[in-house]
Amino acid sequence: MLEKVPDRVREQIRDDIPLDRFAETEDVVGMVRFLATDDADYMTGQVIGINGGMEW
Repeated sequence: MLEKVPDRVREQIRDDIPLDRFAETEDVVGMVRFLATDDADYMTGQVIGINGGMEW
């Protein structure tokens, strides 16, 4: 997603993320795995922020 974004812009974006890094696949995989199971079958309409603490 950030492949063509200049380094200086990447740094500015990263500076806005409290965990001070971009997400890796492993950061998201646990939630995706949970949502794909019957354990999540009663969830509806949720917004799950896997965003390193970044505010919008």
